[in-house]
Amino acid sequence: PKHDAGTATRHYRAFWQRKCRAAAAGAVLKPQGENCAVLPKIPACGTAKRIEQKPKINRQQRRDAYTKALARRKTMGYCISVCIEKGGVGKTVTVCNLAALMAQDGKRVLVVDMDAQGNCTYTLTGARVTDNTFDRAGVYDMFRAYGISGTQNYISRTQFDNIDIIPANGNTPMAAKQLQILEQSESTSINMFLAMCLAQVAGEYDFILIDTPPSRDVMVTNALMASDFVLIPCVCDDYSRDSVYRTVAMCQQLEHDEGEKIDVLGIILTMVEKTALTEVIRNELRESQLGSKLFAAEIRKGQAVKDSTRLGAPVVLCARSSNPAKDYAKVYAELKTRVEQEAE
Repeated sequence: PKHDAGTATRHYRAFWQRKCRAAAAGAVLKPQGENCAVLPKIPACGTAKRIEQKPKINRQQRRDAYTKALARRKTMGYCISVCIEKGGVGKTVTVCNLAALMAQDGKRVLVVDMDAQGNCTYTLTGARVTDNTFDRAGVYDMFRAYGISGTQNYISRTQFDNIDIIPANGNTPMAAKQLQILEQSESTSINMFLAMCLAQVAGEYDFILIDTPPSRDVMVTNALMASDFVLIPCVCDDYSRDSVYRTVAMCQQLEHDEGEKIDVLGIILTMVEKTALTEVIRNELRESQLGSKLFAAEIRKGQAVKDSTRLGAPVVLCARSSNPAKDYAKVYAELKTRVEQEAE
């Protein structure tokens, strides 16, 4: 019999709701065909049963579920976001080189590329966001399948041993909108979804590194809420210094709003040159309330970093004798010490 558009839409929606419930229960509904289970028939017009509304979950129940997921993740591995709202300060370079050093140290590393530019994905996999290599297998797709498909289905191998990635792809610019949709459908804070996703796979890795976009949007707040620690790279200029203060203020505001501790592990000076301005910015940060957070190790400016981005590889692997490569090794050593101290 013919159905009007409204009836067909209701039947279609009811079928997919049943399919999602079956998937959550561990069952798999396969399409009709040879050696496949037969899909349940869509009821005839007018006979579809009304889908029962799930009981509403109050704020305390959502908080308990979130806290449980965070506790499970934090007992398994360390999650570190490299974050500052200003661009061009070395966030992606820092993530890629720290991941390479961790992997060389025998650690299992997962990198999450939350930046729509996808530079971290390119450096670690050789695939650009325009190549469609990770079509339907990126951060946006993970959020889109939240509650239906597990996080492990969106993890890809990289060119380097011990490093996996949840990549950026051409759909990543739509991820913020998808988080807004999830907030409405799941009645959960918009800042919690990345933490819930990463909790599923945290036990398989020693470190999770998150590369964030240069902004203050929900992609950044999700990264912060999922993290045990936050690293803030900073170029020695006034704009970057001010961005450090704003990023710390954002972390403090998020702590207040969500009730979860966000620990700033440290501030790393990048692209350092021997100039009077560099000395001024360094002293201002050292004498501020954030003085204890300033890393002793600094990343010197060098042509090797630009060459490594063109080659699509971390500088610690393709130019090991360069100053930036040596500096990143010192940063990693200091990072390990700080993490151990914070964990005690």
